[in-house]
Amino acid sequence: MPVLIVLAKTISLLISIISTAMFLRAICSFIPTLAESRFFTFLLVLTEPVVMPVRYLLYKLNIGQDLPIDISFTIAYFLLIFIEMLLPVI
Repeated sequence: MPVLIVLAKTISLLISIISTAMFLRAICSFIPTLAESRFFTFLLVLTEPVVMPVRYLLYKLNIGQDLPIDISFTIAYFLLIFIEMLLPVI
């Protein structure tokens, strides 16, 4: 049983790190000088593996392609939060 607790805590920590990175990425994308920095590139590398499957699924379903914003980013963020809520609370 303690192994499951450690696993749940580790997954929760990773989700928290990625969701924080996604939040920072969203903020940095509005600041032109930060959007070209190494920090922003690091955030892209960290968060894009989470966003890309959602973007691909929405593309295949032909959802949100004519919108001016990237809804796949928002959906991926909320999916992470939802998965974190499903983890056991300890």
